[in-house]
Amino acid sequence: MLLKSQSKFQTTQVGAWGDEIKRIFGGLEIDVPDIAHFKASLDICTVDEFNLAMVKSSPARVSHRGSIGAFSEAERFLIKLQFSGHSRIKFGDNIVELAPGDFLICDNSRSYLLEFEETTEILSIPIPKKVLGRFHAKPEELAFKKAEQSLAINNILFSYLKTLWLSRSMESIDGHGKRLLASFFDLLVLGFGDAGGINVNISSTQRGHLERCKAYIEKNLVKERLSPSLIAQDLMISERYVFSIFANAGLTVSGYIMSLRLDKAAQMLRSQRFEKQTIATIAFDSGFKSAAHFSRAFKSRFNESPTTYRKRTYL
Repeated sequence: MLLKSQSKFQTTQVGAWGDEIKRIFGGLEIDVPDIAHFKASLDICTVDEFNLAMVKSSPARVSHRGSIGAFSEAERFLIKLQFSGHSRIKFGDNIVELAPGDFLICDNSRSYLLEFEETTEILSIPIPKKVLGRFHAKPEELAFKKAEQSLAINNILFSYLKTLWLSRSMESIDGHGKRLLASFFDLLVLGFGDAGGINVNISSTQRGHLERCKAYIEKNLVKERLSPSLIAQDLMISERYVFSIFANAGLTVSGYIMSLRLDKAAQMLRSQRFEKQTIATIAFDSGFKSAAHFSRAFKSRFNESPTTYRKRTYL
């Protein structure tokens, strides 16, 4: 099977539900407003070393008490996909409302409150920091940022994961679960956009120019001459302005270019389409001037060499 069923659990007992949820997700406190009509279920399936947990519950408040060091790196992050119903997550002074199709990545080292006032289904996927780090340079920046289904890429992601979940017992796609889930992680980062975010103080005009610069960089990523001066020249803005709009967004031009090049190289290393290409060829095709420079930058970002990364095949 694509996703092997590991366990199923249904109950109308709040105590039993609390014990089961704590066993799966760690220390939680659960408050149910209507105990007499409480009903919940949990369906867990596995893909390789990853557990996908579908939680369905009548109204409840779930408090998560996180702290640095309380969770292993394998438990650090938790992807939440709102399948049905509506919920909200509160962390600090912030509130994120989730509608069907929305995604959120929780950081289990931080405290947060999940609450819903109607029967709700949420699919949760624990993802280790080292794995999420293979798809985004700074996974901490993704925490508690919502990817809304209203965006085209997220609508695709929702349909993708929903199909993956509903197909968990189909033998016709046996053996592809690991690669399919890896593709989902890869696309997920796109769903969050530049997770570092654009500084709220950046003006709409600067935001527009920043997006033009980013689009230009993506289109010309393999050019050896790609630089702030070339970007400014071709987009007919000043080089100083290019530096300024990136700085106001909490970015550097060189850092952004390097990040995209490493992302492209990593995708090529994970793809069977490029499995016969040498590491050096992939480096040059990603815009690096030398294989040695590429290897150093890649290891600094992903904590392993390009060769080792490729041998691990996706995850």
